[in-house]
Amino acid sequence: MDQGFIDILKKLISEQGKEALLNPAKCKALLADYTKGEYKKESRLLLQAIDAGVQKEIITTAELELCKRQQIRVLQEEHFLSAEAAADIVDTLALVLRGEQERGTSQSAFCANCGKELQKGWGVCPYCSTPVVKNQQNPPKAEVPPLPSPVPAVQTASPLPTAPEKKKHTIRNAALVIAGIILIIVLISVLSKEASNSGQTAAPAVESSNSKPAPPAQTVVPAMVRVEGGTFQMGNNYGKRTVTVTSFYMSRYEVTQKEYQEVMGHNPSYYNRGADLPVQEVTWYEAVEYCNRLSIREGLTPTYSGSDNNIICDWNANGYRLPTEAEWEYAARGGDPFAEGWVDYIYSGSNNADTVAWYGENSEGKTHPVGTKKPNNLGIYDMSGNIYEWCWDWVWSTYPSETQIDPRGTAGGNERALRGGDWYRDSKYLSPGYRFSASPSNRRYGIGGYGFRPVRP
Repeated sequence: MDQGFIDILKKLISEQGKEALLNPAKCKALLADYTKGEYKKESRLLLQAIDAGVQKEIITTAELELCKRQQIRVLQEEHFLSAEAAADIVDTLALVLRGEQERGTSQSAFCANCGKELQKGWGVCPYCSTPVVKNQQNPPKAEVPPLPSPVPAVQTASPLPTAPEKKKHTIRNAALVIAGIILIIVLISVLSKEASNSGQTAAPAVESSNSKPAPPAQTVVPAMVRVEGGTFQMGNNYGKRTVTVTSFYMSRYEVTQKEYQEVMGHNPSYYNRGADLPVQEVTWYEAVEYCNRLSIREGLTPTYSGSDNNIICDWNANGYRLPTEAEWEYAARGGDPFAEGWVDYIYSGSNNADTVAWYGENSEGKTHPVGTKKPNNLGIYDMSGNIYEWCWDWVWSTYPSETQIDPRGTAGGNERALRGGDWYRDSKYLSPGYRFSASPSNRRYGIGGYGFRPVRP
């Protein structure tokens, strides 16, 4: 935000008080008077934020950094501001209303990627989603490696060993030979065992819904639940339709940070880390790549090929993939509605959100270890709340009215489907039929974050 506009806001507040920003109409008139017709873009952004009530939250909320991230999300989702514009205006309001130190002080931070200066407290750059370098006076500079020496260092010859040293060398060499022989014997033994098992076909870690679930952090192979196919009424906020789903296996748990780290070699979760927590801040593209890598690790045929918006799925492959929206919702509702004991719950497994979901009213502002709430009647956990989950489908504007078998969405689009609600949202977003969507390259740094769970045929 332009420093001149920030200075005007400070003057306005010092003369009129913070209450001047609580009334949108009064604030608009005062802005026109104080800016004298200048800073139109900045004034428009400020008024949008004030209309959204951002200033009230910043003034009254004790935890400023959490509040800032929440308000950026509000401006992006409900007022359609870009991430950069939302971060800029929220940052500015926090500065003038809560007295945060100005940019350029010892509390400034700089993005290690784009070099933009950020206000105190930002863990991730809102401009390029890169973790920032904190407490640094100047923007980070690229390190210049030293030039190689044109003349290599001259090594002097080692003195010849004495008789006692020769004896020591002989003993040491003999010990190394013996150790090498033992190592070769061990390797031969291990290879022999693997060869004897090579003819066995690896089976998925399938668990019945009545068996005790294995802790997800002990193995990379996900615990899979068999979901028997059937026909159900799919939909909620985008209309309804009759859909038939073929049987498939679904992961009992959301992919954890430990599992993601072991398969992908890194953990993108930034704001809340823990081995058994669901991985978050994952793009759709990364979720697809994870499925392929996991398939390869288990000797299965990868399902995805292509790149960017041209990624295609081989539905006949036996590897892991993301669920379709129909598969996800069918499993979240508890499977076949004609099966014995099936109940049409409001949430996935209960009419009481607190028993099955981590969401805005009970999460204490963070994700929680997977599988700690009650599962649904298929034995699948966290289908309501904790973290939004990516699905395969490009988002339909409305559902087709005709009956469909294994629908897989449109051939293309701008956003991929997300389901389940998360720790931040209120209970209305936890319904199995509620739809959400985002660009496949969006990972949602800050509030929320996207995760996933794999399925197999």
